[in-house]
Amino acid sequence: EQEARSYFQETALVELLVHLSTAHELGWGDSFVLPFFRLTKDPDFEAKQIILGILGQLSQESAMLDYMISQDLLASLLHHLDLEAHHASPWKEPQEEALQLQTTQMLFSIAPQSVGDFDEAGGFVVLMQLLEGLPKLRKNTSASGISSSNPELQTNVLALTMQLASAQDCKEAMGNYGFLPPLLHLIQRSNAENHGTA
Repeated sequence: EQEARSYFQETALVELLVHLSTAHELGWGDSFVLPFFRLTKDPDFEAKQIILGILGQLSQESAMLDYMISQDLLASLLHHLDLEAHHASPWKEPQEEALQLQTTQMLFSIAPQSVGDFDEAGGFVVLMQLLEGLPKLRKNTSASGISSSNPELQTNVLALTMQLASAQDCKEAMGNYGFLPPLLHLIQRSNAENHGTA
């Protein structure tokens, strides 16, 4: 409820939620979160998703968004999307895939509100990697490790790209980072069946 949001800040609950949601990604170590949840179990994964969902709603309040950004929330979210990072996820593969979807949805609303911080956290670089790898973005579809295309993540990546491209202060940065060639390449290979009208 919107009228409850201020109490998250007054009681410092938002601080706890931010620490729990970013502890592993920012290198605090798993021991910090053990009193709250142990990683990879389904109920613990649901707790992680719920915490991120709450933070996504709280980010609509500018003071709380400022606090989250000051605590490197953007770097934590991008941690799940960085295809070139050499970090081991504590989550099972399907769980990590679900977190990728959730983090792109959060960035859809957060990144345009704080373009400079998104850029500083490496957001444009990570988004470029995702765009360039768009046809190859895959998800695990069986216990034996067989993978298939990941249309949900592809859709989210395109939606985030379009959301940022519509923000005036993103246009120059995206041009400077070289977004046009991969976008033109996508258009060459796209049709209504594989990427819709995006």
